[in-house]
Amino acid sequence: MSRSSEYRAWIAMNQRCYNKNNRYYHRYGGRGIEVCTEWRGKGGFLSFYQHIGPRPTPQHSLGRIDNNGNYVPGNVRWETVQQQSTNTVRCKEFTIGGATKCIAEWARIAGVDDKTMARRIEAGWPTDRLLSPPEKHQYDHLVNGKRLITIEGRTQSVTEWSEESGINVQTIRARLRKGLPPYRLLSPVRPKRNCFRIGSVAKSLKEWAGIAGISVAAFSRRISNGWPEHRLLDPPQIDFHQETERKNRHDAK
Repeated sequence: MSRSSEYRAWIAMNQRCYNKNNRYYHRYGGRGIEVCTEWRGKGGFLSFYQHIGPRPTPQHSLGRIDNNGNYVPGNVRWETVQQQSTNTVRCKEFTIGGATKCIAEWARIAGVDDKTMARRIEAGWPTDRLLSPPEKHQYDHLVNGKRLITIEGRTQSVTEWSEESGINVQTIRARLRKGLPPYRLLSPVRPKRNCFRIGSVAKSLKEWAGIAGISVAAFSRRISNGWPEHRLLDPPQIDFHQETERKNRHDAK
């Protein structure tokens, strides 16, 4: 089996942990990650293979359940790309109050799952709130077919909150499903990349240019030249100086 993908994974595992010239050594052996004795040296591959079994698909790769743990029985498995990605996020380190721990540890301390903690950090929650317990939205029972939500002491339906805040109903419901805290349910929607806002409306440059009846390049120049908002959507205008020069050249012929 020396040419098998399982054997190559076993070799790579040992190389990462014990070969200082390996490009990934600093992330494994350099951090103190080790391979258990029975999986090293003569007979090591057979013990490794008997424990982990054949690689399920070409898309699977060798991974550890606890990325801070060693390559030992019970902590090694064949993982999909998605599982590898999840493990990477879980083991990113973050500092709160002078203490540095991986996201998974902070999540356990706060009593939330890893994804919730990662979302809190990504959303820029203040450090004094990152470890707060899960916030439960206050829902009243259905009243006349309406689902009522209480935010900052006020109770309204999703539709009423939408009309008051200008946030789309579907956006508010999606935020509820993600478990966002009440104070973020009505936060403004971030415009998409390459979007431009005129008044309270955000559209792509291509959409605004289409409305104005000009090219995207021309609309971009209007923005760069500091045109006031009320003129950005003006229809194409004739440059009278250029038109006069064109007529003069025509008459000269």
